[in-house]
Amino acid sequence: MRTALTIFSGGGLADVGIKAAGFKVVGAIERDRLIAETYQVNHGDNILIEDALDVDYSQFQGVDFIHASPPCQHYSKARLSSLPDHQDKDAGLAVIAAAKAIKPRWITIENVPDYGKSETYRVIRESLWELGYWVSDAVINFADLGVPQNRKRLIMIAARSLVGFPLSRPHRSWYSAIADLIPTLPITSLADWQAKKLPHPPESPCLIPRVGCHEFRLIDCDRPAPTIRALGHDRNWRQFDMFSGDSYRIITPRCAARFQSVPDSFTLPDKNPLAWKIIGNGIPCQGMEAIARCLS
Repeated sequence: MRTALTIFSGGGLADVGIKAAGFKVVGAIERDRLIAETYQVNHGDNILIEDALDVDYSQFQGVDFIHASPPCQHYSKARLSSLPDHQDKDAGLAVIAAAKAIKPRWITIENVPDYGKSETYRVIRESLWELGYWVSDAVINFADLGVPQNRKRLIMIAARSLVGFPLSRPHRSWYSAIADLIPTLPITSLADWQAKKLPHPPESPCLIPRVGCHEFRLIDCDRPAPTIRALGHDRNWRQFDMFSGDSYRIITPRCAARFQSVPDSFTLPDKNPLAWKIIGNGIPCQGMEAIARCLS
């Protein structure tokens, strides 16, 4: 069986997709202990709780495939330009060390689109080319891979021979992804500021922005969800509420997990902020599976 290593593994959403594509994940690296605990619950103890830049990658020699989702905070459009450089802006350079030590057949990287404009990404691309990899990249909307969420991400594939990208699939609506959950969702009321912008109930089911939105725009039930973000700060994890029937309801972390195509068998943390953070930082499982199936 082909083997894989994930770097910046988070709670293990990428690993779900990689396993579904037929790989055996033999190692993972995540420095946040609380997040790593979720990984362990779902995938076992094959995770190193270390900084990816400090790992001795020679222990993973023979692995066929490396996937990395470096921290994206420095390159996110949601980040204020007045803030100083984020401490993790160069963390992706760990991919170069891993590639030199392991020499896998394939390497994939996932990040926000603006990561492709960074000096870190330029160095990674050039280094992998010098190591003998064909390097190609594209900005993919995971909604085009059947994920019920508009989520545009830069995907890089480095391989010993040319590899294509997944074919597009029909879009899926956020409503269809959680329809069976809706009767069980807690009933809520609009915040005062939401009520001012929405003085009358909507005419049909919709998502209603609550935290971290750039604009107040209702998301109709026949569309994919907007990009799920890693909020998770104290009580501010509720990115959306929803209207359905005659009531407003809370979009729970399990709903957000459905928007990320995370299977219900995946165990989420009991604390909602941590659960939402893990989901928002992850790559959609179905999308990762589609990418990994292209590797041959």
